[in-house]
This record gives sequence, structure tokens and C-alpha cells, in this order.
Amino acid sequence: MAPGLAGGANPARSLKRKPEVIRKLGRYARDAAAIPAMGVRILASLDDPIRESQPFRSQYGLLTNDSLLAATLVARGVSVLATADRDFLRVKELQVLLLDDIA
Repeated sequence: MAPGLAGGANPARSLKRKPEVIRKLGRYARDAAAIPAMGVRILASLDDPIRESQPFRSQYGLLTNDSLLAATLVARGVSVLATADRDFLRVKELQVLLLDDIA
């Protein structure tokens, strides 16, 4: 994204207020289309994400977005997560590699 199109502490909120800028984000679409060539696999969403992620909120105290990620990973057979978010250490179904652990 060109400098100055979205700024401040919350660029996503800034972009939300500028739909005309979002329409011009051609580089974003090109870069997103290249993700599979990088060896990154995009997982399908859960059938009923709110219901299927509830156990991760109630058992591990995860926030909604984190519980959705944990539930999706577990349901799709992914057992290792590299993250800087220490909250995932509470999820017994996942082996968590903290970014400061990776040399």
C-alpha cells in the first residue's frame, strides 16, 4: 500500500472509512493470489464457526478471533501454531511455537 493511504494506530479502521482507497488496492489482490505459491495452504472455514469455536472460549478463555483460529486448526488437523500470542499456550491440542522461540 502506498504510504499515507491509511495511517494512525488502526490502519484497518482508517481504510474502512475510505472505500475509494480499498477499490484501488490492486497490489493486495496480486499479493494475496501469490500466497499458495509460497507454500502456504489456506484452510477452509468451519461449517458452524461460532458453535465449533465455543469450547475454546469456555475451556481456554480465548477471545473470539483466537478461538476461531484454534478451532479451525484443530478441526483441520493442524497441530503446530507459530505465533507471538502467548494465549495459545493454554490450548492443549496445539503445540505452540512462540516467535521468540524461533531462531
